[in-house]
Amino acid sequence: MEAFLELLKGLPIGDIGAIGLVVMVVVLIFKGEIIPRTTYENMLRAKDTENDMLKEAYKMSEAARAISADTDKELLELSRLTVHIVKSIQEQAKVNGVKHELAEQAS
Repeated sequence: MEAFLELLKGLPIGDIGAIGLVVMVVVLIFKGEIIPRTTYENMLRAKDTENDMLKEAYKMSEAARAISADTDKELLELSRLTVHIVKSIQEQAKVNGVKHELAEQAS
């Protein structure tokens, strides 16, 4: 088939004639170079549907990422508060003279 197309490339269209043009169109259809308009429109619709699905997935992903970031901020703030409380307890234990193995290891 490639050889046939290469042969047709060198010929002027006027020398091919009507039958030659029909044959060339049929060959191009079978090769998949020319597709019907309905097939093309169906392909476009499918692509648009896929793009819409990808946009929705992206929006959902970004919403989940925002929720995750907010949760991380809350957990970080809670961990800072916990560290502050533990340090305060250790300082009070040192001031009151209470000795504990964990308090000694932490300092």
